[in-house]
Amino acid sequence: MAKSSYAYAKAASRRPKSKEYLAATEAIAASFRKSCGRYGYRRILQEINSGDAALGIGEFRVRTIMRKMGLYVRTPRRPKRFNSYIGGEYERAKSTKTESCKPLKAI
Repeated sequence: MAKSSYAYAKAASRRPKSKEYLAATEAIAASFRKSCGRYGYRRILQEINSGDAALGIGEFRVRTIMRKMGLYVRTPRRPKRFNSYIGGEYERAKSTKTESCKPLKAI
């Protein structure tokens, strides 16, 4: 990494966030709380960019802010497969088929 790029990145991490960024952060958090944690980045992005007070921010910005704030969508648990068997394992039944058995002849 070039020394100038390193110095720029180091200084950028110390710089205070812009007013637009802070407004977007507040709007995303409010929208997420309003949806009770059910809206993902797509619906939050649509909600923020619609209406009179549209912020005009992009998808990647919303995703980044949500990740930094730790906002993850609550997903329903996958249902378990039905299994009615309760109990221990048993020995396998012995085969009733023997070599002496002959197939029946059709009449």
